[in-house]
Amino acid sequence: MAKQDKDIIEKYKKKIRGEIAGDVDFSSSYSYEYKHFRETQLSGARTFYEKMCQAAERTLPITPSEKDAQEVETYLKLAHLETTPQGVFALAYFLSIISTIVAGALALVLSNLFIFAGGLIAAVIFLLFVPKIPKRILTVWRSQASDELVLAVLYLTIYMQHTPNLERAVAFVAKHVSPPLSIDFMKLLWDVETKTYSSITDALNDYAETWKDWDPQFVDALRIIETSLYEGNPSRKKEILDKAIEIILEGTQDRLLGFAHNLKSPLEILHMLGIVLPVMGLVVLPMAAAFMGDVIKWYHLVLLYNILLPIMVYYIGIEVLATRPAGAKKTDIYQFLNKKYKFGVTIGGKDLPIPAGFFGILAFLVVGGLPTYYFYILSSLPAEQFRDALFSQLSIFASILLIAAIGFGLGIYYYLSVSRAIKMKRRIEGIENTFTDSVFQLGQRLTEHMPVELAFEKIAESEKSEIAKFYKKVVQNIRNLGMDLRSAIFDKRFGALHNYPSAIVTSTMQVLVEGAKRSPEIVGQSLITISRYLRSVNRVSERMKDLLAETTSSMQMQVKVFVPVIAGIVVGLAILTTGILQSLGKQLGGLETGGAREQVGIGILDIFNIKDMISPVVFQLIVGLYVLQISYILSVLLSGIVHGRDTAEENLETGLNLIIASAIYLAVAGGTMFFFNQLAAPITSQLIL
Repeated sequence: MAKQDKDIIEKYKKKIRGEIAGDVDFSSSYSYEYKHFRETQLSGARTFYEKMCQAAERTLPITPSEKDAQEVETYLKLAHLETTPQGVFALAYFLSIISTIVAGALALVLSNLFIFAGGLIAAVIFLLFVPKIPKRILTVWRSQASDELVLAVLYLTIYMQHTPNLERAVAFVAKHVSPPLSIDFMKLLWDVETKTYSSITDALNDYAETWKDWDPQFVDALRIIETSLYEGNPSRKKEILDKAIEIILEGTQDRLLGFAHNLKSPLEILHMLGIVLPVMGLVVLPMAAAFMGDVIKWYHLVLLYNILLPIMVYYIGIEVLATRPAGAKKTDIYQFLNKKYKFGVTIGGKDLPIPAGFFGILAFLVVGGLPTYYFYILSSLPAEQFRDALFSQLSIFASILLIAAIGFGLGIYYYLSVSRAIKMKRRIEGIENTFTDSVFQLGQRLTEHMPVELAFEKIAESEKSEIAKFYKKVVQNIRNLGMDLRSAIFDKRFGALHNYPSAIVTSTMQVLVEGAKRSPEIVGQSLITISRYLRSVNRVSERMKDLLAETTSSMQMQVKVFVPVIAGIVVGLAILTTGILQSLGKQLGGLETGGAREQVGIGILDIFNIKDMISPVVFQLIVGLYVLQISYILSVLLSGIVHGRDTAEENLETGLNLIIASAIYLAVAGGTMFFFNQLAAPITSQLIL
């Protein structure tokens, strides 16, 4: 009998949960849900790092100091890394030992002590930097999550307006914000379930403390939301929740203002180190190579321009992005990206089920196919003829085409890889911009005791934007398919939200469905409040764009125009200088006969080292690759400043900038090459004669 009573109680508990939580899957167990969600959302690089630490801990047990262990443990916990401080330090020592052994063996075999010295330097680097990887991962994690903080507070207040249950509000946030912040909120629920915390309030308080140094306004907003639980007066409770939104928005705006003002200095440093100084070095390199050809080799330039400088510029850019505060508004297409629409591209407004990589390779072959075949033919020539061929105008132009082909191929790939996502995002942005007003109208009609179905119909008739189709679809589902309100909106097959994967629209409709169970007046007031919140968020977002407009427009000019134009001119000058020096070398070489050499040529020939000079083809390839690398890095930085961590916007920005920069570089480098060639023709012909 007792068992039957328990079954009946459990049955009605589930029924009540379904009625109160609605679409929020307030599961009786979050363990599986959290672990599964974590596994599907964390990157392969993170899981590889975890496995490396676990393997190193088994191979080389290390016990770090208590202070270091506690510090690393904090980073591991907040970054959701499934390893231990012992594993982190074991990996550092393991890599140091391996690098020392390998370098020592190579030094013995090659009889070169510099290799062993390099191994020791690598060992020190491993010991210093590997233990800091968890902190770096957490920094990136928090930087990505910060853009969702305003939405998290918004969703908490929206839910608490009609259902003062903090645990269900946290579940509501976990469902409707994007990773990585959703994983944090899912972890809070899991911690409460596993008795790590006795209540969701304790868990949320501890979690808020971890954001104290990142975003203190977020912490204040959470504290205020918690105090609303103890307020019985509905109007006073509403004022408290409104204050939470006001604090997070004002804090966001103030931090963005400071970020915009402080952005000038690091960008000037980036401009000098990444563009101005490298270009100045490129101008003098051809002449320096003519005098020091036996010292300056092509791999020195590759090391400097294609490895060290890009790494340095990228590091500075990442540090700049790490200081970016949370954004106010971010159109969430996470739901869209996890559907079947992710595969394929959009060309001319049509969706094609073809991978973007196919078009990238096709673009490379169209532009770079002949140059690639040309250099393949040249590679079969004897060494002396091959070197002479690299100084020809045809070889130089073929190398320029090769760089352009790489840029076009990568640019088209990046652009088309997100074409469908961007198409959907722009559509959602348009919907969300009109959704705010329609929600206000819907709330007004519901407060007038109008039935929900009729209110939807009236809004659909009055609205002329795309959001009207959403309201019409809801009405059609109710009338033609006999669905209830929840199914008409959320049904996975026929629901109106099926073609509107917007987190804002989804969460608002969830509030509407749950509030409608109480009374139209209650849900109407909630919708009016949501509309006011959304207007405030939009206002701060527009203010952010205004603050960053000057900086972003300057960076756009650098990426698309300044870098490729300057590099193209420098390449043209280098080709001119190299051509004149080569002609001069041939002329002086003709004097190496008898007395003429003794009287005229010996001093000059000893100064010039034409034979070991870097060919213009190699020089152009190095510079061209540097242009593509800098264009990519600045595009990532530009996208991060404007949109935060947004893969779709980042790939779009990168793709467009690579295509434009490659086209300008091709035109400028090719044009200056032919122009300077015609200009220098009389000089070189006289030298040869």
